[in-house]
Amino acid sequence: MNDESKEILTKAISDIGYWQWWDEVEGDVMVEFGGVLLYDESKKGKKPRSSTLALCYYNNAFLIYLDNDLIPNWYDLLHDDAIDPPTLDPDGFIFDDKAYAIELLSRFKKRHGPFSSEAEAQATIENARNILAATCGDYGFIIGGDILTVYNRNGEYSDDDIKRLSQKWWEYWKDYWNKRGTKDAYDSDYACEVTIPYK
Repeated sequence: MNDESKEILTKAISDIGYWQWWDEVEGDVMVEFGGVLLYDESKKGKKPRSSTLALCYYNNAFLIYLDNDLIPNWYDLLHDDAIDPPTLDPDGFIFDDKAYAIELLSRFKKRHGPFSSEAEAQATIENARNILAATCGDYGFIIGGDILTVYNRNGEYSDDDIKRLSQKWWEYWKDYWNKRGTKDAYDSDYACEVTIPYK
């Protein structure tokens, strides 16, 4: 995934998005987000077009959970869909900034993950080829690995897909507001409703 795609995804995911799930399978890890400002081409008719997106990290992958000690095992509850997804901080969602990721380790009260010490976690972050660090109020995470891929329910996204679906979402957003309150209106879309156009 190129730098332009990461810049698009930063805004598309963190603008109003939320961290809704994570998973780990045979050492590979992923985080999933809702409220993403990329057009979902699988939806038809009047259904909202905002999407769900997963970032998957492979090879030497890791996922560190960060929190301020409010809910025990909250990350397990998030995985089990047993708590409300935390809303992302738009200015706290950053790709490939290792200094920022390491700073997050000390910003939060607790760290949960595969490392026995903060020094081991720092060394892994420093050696990672791809990382993402993000905050959600009193929660956060750092994820990384050698390879990063982007998926939705229809399959993997290319760099061209990310650019095209970002542009298409903003066209949809304009159409959503033009049709709002008419007989042709889309079903209510949270992502559009909180991204209000200037008149």
